[in-house]
Amino acid sequence: MEEFVIIYIRECFLESEGHALLVKVNRVEEVSEFKELEDIFDTKYYRYSMEETPETEIFLFPYTQELANKLLDLTRQDAGDNIFRPHPKDFYISRLQLGDGTIKRIHKSIEFKKILQKQATTNDQPIKHKMQTFINSLLKKK
Repeated sequence: MEEFVIIYIRECFLESEGHALLVKVNRVEEVSEFKELEDIFDTKYYRYSMEETPETEIFLFPYTQELANKLLDLTRQDAGDNIFRPHPKDFYISRLQLGDGTIKRIHKSIEFKKILQKQATTNDQPIKHKMQTFINSLLKKK
C-alpha cells in the first residue's frame, strides 16, 4: 500500500461533484541510507516533501466535516504517525481542471459514484452509514 503525507486540505464546491474535500499529498519513501541508525534507535526514517512539487498527487472526497477533522488530525501527528495510507480499491483515476486551466490526474473517491447511484435510485437520501464506514477504512493505521 502506498504511503503519503498530506500537505494541503481544502473544502471546495465542484460543478459535477458538489461539496468536496480536495487533499494534496506527497509520496513517502523509506530512506535506506540510514540502516545503521535504524538499528541503533529502532526507528524508521522517511523522506517526503511538505511543499507542492510536480509529483504532488490529489485525492478528492465527498465532503464531510468528520472526514475533514480526521484528516486534519492526521496532519498534526508526529512524523511517522502522520502517514496517509489510502486503499487503491477506494479510488478511481479521474481528471480535474484546476483554476489555472491545468488538467491534473487525480484519485477520486468511489463514494462519488455511490452517491450518484444512490441519488438516481433514492432521490438523494442521506448515506451517512456508508460514508462513516468509508472514512473509518481510510484512517485505519497499519
